[in-house]
Amino acid sequence: MGDLKRDRASGVTLIVCAVISAGFMVAHPSVSAGELSAAFAEARHEAPIAMFVHAVLIAVTACFVFGYSGFAQRLGLHRPSVRAGLIAYVVGAIGGVGAGVINGLVFPELATEYADRSQAEMETAHMVLRYAGRVSNVLAQMCVLGWSAALIAWSTAVVPLSGLWKWIAGLGVLIGLGFSIVLLAGQLTLDVAGFGSFVFAHGLWATLVGAKLALASD
Repeated sequence: MGDLKRDRASGVTLIVCAVISAGFMVAHPSVSAGELSAAFAEARHEAPIAMFVHAVLIAVTACFVFGYSGFAQRLGLHRPSVRAGLIAYVVGAIGGVGAGVINGLVFPELATEYADRSQAEMETAHMVLRYAGRVSNVLAQMCVLGWSAALIAWSTAVVPLSGLWKWIAGLGVLIGLGFSIVLLAGQLTLDVAGFGSFVFAHGLWATLVGAKLALASD
């Protein structure tokens, strides 16, 4: 009974997290103004939404870890591929949270503080933001690669199971390898659209896994 409750709780968590992450990526604000002062003014205007969206996504990332830890227990933590998948996912989650903190908390705060400053001060702040943006991009890459590795590792562990699990395994390998190859080849830009495409793909896999766990079927 305890395992059944764990599987259902993990499954529901994964489904809810997948829906929320997809929805909030759609609501993710972005700055489109080209001129520096206009860009800072737009970023200041969008700051409350950006902070809220990223705070929710950071919390959802933690909940994903909770859901997948139950999934890993279901598969068996004594199996190396399952443990490797959980470790990879946590490492990716750390990268995702780091990128979320920079994009959703540091950027809006700096934009709000410097929106009314002189052109020279805004240019200095812009340099800092560009550097922070590169750090954020590396952390986002860490997230994509870590989660992709997790999907591949867990999919190999799922292969021996029957029915829909085999299709879930195939999809996990396809998503994991596909995004890893495209990213490492330099063909995936991790802006809102690029990272969003990975979030949606990951969410699809999480939803399928969550449904199987919630239904408590083999």
